Amino acid sequence: MKEFGKHLLIVLAAEVVLGLAGWIWRSELYAKVFSMFSADVVVAGQWQTHWQKDGAKEELHENAELEQWGHKVWGHATTVSGTPRTYDLEGQISADLLLLTYHETGPNTFDQGQILLRIGNGAKTMVGEEIGLDMKNDRSLVTAKYRWELRQ
Repeated sequence: MKEFGKHLLIVLAAEVVLGLAGWIWRSELYAKVFSMFSADVVVAGQWQTHWQKDGAKEELHENAELEQWGHKVWGHATTVSGTPRTYDLEGQISADLLLLTYHETGPNTFDQGQILLRIGNGAKTMVGEEIGLDMKNDRSLVTAKYRWELRQ
């Protein structure tokens, strides 16, 4: 009978460990923990972006959310003025630089380009430039200065 009790205790402990591991995996907590130990810089979080285009005054542009696994970064951004437009973001961190590729989501959308940001201030701000195509006019290259601020 004593052996049965030991066996039951081992089975229950294994079930608890597997249940906890499953919960951590589903909650995506593993990605945050892995990034904390494997990446020199963590940029996962809620961001607010500002941009300055064609020498005009800097303006609030988007709310963005970034996820991270090691040096790989992905997420989405939604514009805050005018008709909301949503963009998928995907990129990578190299040293103190984040290179993101973006493309607009939804039917009949073609807005795409890249953003290069220098990560600063303990990963609370990022500053850089965007380059994309002018899809409304002549498909010429368009650039804008970008500033990102961590919201949380």
